[in-house]
Amino acid sequence: TVDFFGMHRAEVLDKYGPQLVVGKLSDAVGNEITGRANFGTISNVPFAEPGFWRGLHSPYYTESHVAYRKALREFVHAEMKEYAEECETS
Repeated sequence: TVDFFGMHRAEVLDKYGPQLVVGKLSDAVGNEITGRANFGTISNVPFAEPGFWRGLHSPYYTESHVAYRKALREFVHAEMKEYAEECETS
């Protein structure tokens, strides 16, 4: 379910998912969920993200934090992701 995938790390599901899948319900709706497709989005898991990222007010975080987080995630995804995945597989 969406709740299950929201509470488990995408890397673990991507790595072990094919070994754990036994079958599919015949009446299941075709909503295929892949963890990697949600890279960079705010998690729906309770307390997994700071409240500010979920829209709650904080006197400590400003819009510059949002811009910095977005730029940093884009940089990591573009420049470092390949190397990080290579290190995980070795």
